[in-house]
Amino acid sequence: MGGQGLGTAAPARRNPASPDPRAERKARWAVRALALAGLLFFGIGAYAWRAERHRLATYRPVPAVVLGTDVLTVSHSGDDDAPTYRPVVRYRYAIPGRGIVVADRVTPLGESRSGGWARAVVAHYRPGMAVTAYVDPEHASRAFLERRRSPLPWAFMGFATVVLAIVGLASGLVRRR
Repeated sequence: MGGQGLGTAAPARRNPASPDPRAERKARWAVRALALAGLLFFGIGAYAWRAERHRLATYRPVPAVVLGTDVLTVSHSGDDDAPTYRPVVRYRYAIPGRGIVVADRVTPLGESRSGGWARAVVAHYRPGMAVTAYVDPEHASRAFLERRRSPLPWAFMGFATVVLAIVGLASGLVRRR
């Protein structure tokens, strides 16, 4: 009889058509991480949009005078990350009962972008020029000059929407396996 069937069975082979459970787990975690990144980007965009909307609605116009301009280079953490540039326009304005205040924010969000954009923004301002500053009625040192919306919150939310759409598609593919 030669010992047939006495504990010498060949190891079970995995059917190549059936999914590998480890690969499925990795795919699920990758989809979750991508979803988290998408939600984070959407949250950043929504927070910036809300802050900008609040500033545009509540800050009050005050006469101001430009003191000087500059373009600030904003470095980012990674070695490969290119810097961005923030327009800086120093201006002063008077707040009754609080005196003279100096501020330098140009846009409601104070964002940085390309060097060309920042240089074009500061090119509109000259020392001694009379301008209108929009000042936070609760905190007189918070102000900006240009009363316009930034595309950045929408860019963050748009990018996040694309990422979340990809997550939706990918999660459907992971579940079908």
